[in-house]
Amino acid sequence: MICVELPNRARLFQAFGLSRAEPGFNYAQLASFGRNLLAGCDALAEAGVCAAIVPDLPLEESGPWCKAADAAGIETVMLAAPTAPDERLPRILDRVRGFVYAVGLLGVTGERDELASTALLLARRLKQLTSIPILIGVGVSNAEQAAEAVTIADGVVQGASVMRRLLEDGPDAVGEYVAEVRAAIDRVPVAKG
Repeated sequence: MICVELPNRARLFQAFGLSRAEPGFNYAQLASFGRNLLAGCDALAEAGVCAAIVPDLPLEESGPWCKAADAAGIETVMLAAPTAPDERLPRILDRVRGFVYAVGLLGVTGERDELASTALLLARRLKQLTSIPILIGVGVSNAEQAAEAVTIADGVVQGASVMRRLLEDGPDAVGEYVAEVRAAIDRVPVAKG
């Protein structure tokens, strides 16, 4: 799955030399909630987006979006914060489609020197409640941290580290980085927890 965090999906696909989503890959759109997003579910699906991460949409207000997304075949990825009380996590899991985005730490997104301990603690809490894939995001900044994250989680979401490479060195550097992260993840033993 490729998760994208650009306001205009057409620009993303152009950055990688594509006219739309490449067959064989799954694309998740990270977007702010609003009427334009709600009205655009069908357009997102037609462009090849299969999931949406809408970080500013609280669970309690997600009904209209989820209904439209479900109808368009777009999975709604819900976020779980490290501060979420235990009684909230099952409600998040009941609504999630695709995977759970486990927010690794509180604060601003971006690259970090080390993976926050809260990331692994949250992933462990979620794994005890569900078989839905858990991906850790926010603060997973390199291949080593990704490998550490998947000792418990099922995967990672990396934004800042990917975007830095794209902006500084172009798409080929992103491809090399993704291969490096994939190789590091593949070296982690399958038995997790």
